[in-house]
Amino acid sequence: MEEIKKILSNIQSELVDIKAKLKDIERKASNGDYTYTEHGDKNKI
Repeated sequence: MEEIKKILSNIQSELVDIKAKLKDIERKASNGDYTYTEHGDKNKI
């Protein structure tokens, strides 16, 4: 049980990191720092 809690805790902290990165990408995108091609490729301006 303790092992499962440790694994879930690690997953939770990774999700927090991912959410923070997504927020950063959203902020940059709303600032126009990135353009997206029709294939979804991200290009730095």
